[in-house]
Amino acid sequence: MKLTSLIAAIALAACVGCGTTATNSFNVVVTVPIAVELAREVYLNHVNTCHCVHQSEYNIAMAAYSAYQRANQAASDTVASYGTNAVPNDVALQALTAAAEASAGDFINLVTATIPAADAANLKAKVPKTIKLK
Repeated sequence: MKLTSLIAAIALAACVGCGTTATNSFNVVVTVPIAVELAREVYLNHVNTCHCVHQSEYNIAMAAYSAYQRANQAASDTVASYGTNAVPNDVALQALTAAAEASAGDFINLVTATIPAADAANLKAKVPKTIKLK
């Protein structure tokens, strides 16, 4: 997330009441990337340690990570511009943040299916409950 987008999103969250679409979306674009980056770090450590991941499997994981990045960027941009729109679009904001959460879930599920069970359980315990995991 760009710093200007983050600042705009923080300002938006500060001026919008709790439980609103904007606040919920802001929470998604702030907390979900932390979980995804943790999953990415765990996955890359596994890849570098075990040397048991084939290039095709790695490519699938990185494609899922890239898909998540695109979805989260779209949600972040929408959250940042939400307060500046003449007529804020709650439906679009909800759809984009839901897509970012779903994409994050896809990536984290892929990672937890690849890494050792103990590491997967530890990772799952750190993931926000809003992200749907298997």
